[in-house]
Amino acid sequence: MVLTEVNTSSNLLTWLDSDNLIADPNQDTDGHGLRNLVEYAMGTSPIERDVLNVLSNQVGNAFRITRRIGSSAGLSYHMESSPDLSEGSWTTVPGVVAAVVGTNAGFETVH
Repeated sequence: MVLTEVNTSSNLLTWLDSDNLIADPNQDTDGHGLRNLVEYAMGTSPIERDVLNVLSNQVGNAFRITRRIGSSAGLSYHMESSPDLSEGSWTTVPGVVAAVVGTNAGFETVH
């Protein structure tokens, strides 16, 4: 899945500013391998080495991901595939539609 920042001026910048961070979605402030943009999308802290509570799997022809509710504000997600994982071989998978298929304790599962 590819995560794209759609609206830099709104929620992400406010979220980064709330922790007094530089407005750089590509920075890994807490140094545990997740960019601030991913931390924002998944609802985790950019300054604590917390566990990423995302479960992803494939069910038949569907891909599911669990994320915190409200984490997708100002973001766009789309699926890409590659025959060999090499650079430049990735293409967008056509016809993918995301829908919330369940919620539980502050999380949503998107299908």
